[in-house]
Amino acid sequence: MNIKLGEYIVSTLGNKVYDELEIDPADYNKLPASEFYDEVISSCEVLRPDIIKQYKKDQLTSGSTSSETAEKKRIAKHNKVLDEYIENNFYLALKITYDIFTHTGKYNLGQDYHKIKYYEEAFLNFVKGKRAKDINKYLIDNEAGNLPRSSINCKKMRNFIIYLAQKYKGQYER
Repeated sequence: MNIKLGEYIVSTLGNKVYDELEIDPADYNKLPASEFYDEVISSCEVLRPDIIKQYKKDQLTSGSTSSETAEKKRIAKHNKVLDEYIENNFYLALKITYDIFTHTGKYNLGQDYHKIKYYEEAFLNFVKGKRAKDINKYLIDNEAGNLPRSSINCKKMRNFIIYLAQKYKGQYER
């Protein structure tokens, strides 16, 4: 599935895949296909989650019986409502993400573990002593800039917070 998803992302973005996903063009020739597409997918999850959502939506409608399709659509609709709620409720997204960063052992993180470790120090230093409203405002206002004392882009961090909250909402316990 990863290679198919990676190919879908590359075909959707075309020549803009390297710029929009911040991928080195040399990786296309240098890496094996599976590693290249894994890199494309992981960047896309953070920077362009809309493409992955569209791919999953397209997969739901192809090749199922009507009852399976209805069930998949119901689940997809429920997940979409939850995802939109999390995206619009930044406080909840921040709360879930903070819990993930501080209790990584509680979550089945898989391939996201390394991304979390990359963002961990900058995230925890940034949120210390701040309100969710102030954090959200700073990340939106400084979208093109970086977090204080970090090389991590604010837009990337905000998208990563929402991505983690949406992906691990089922494992989060209030």
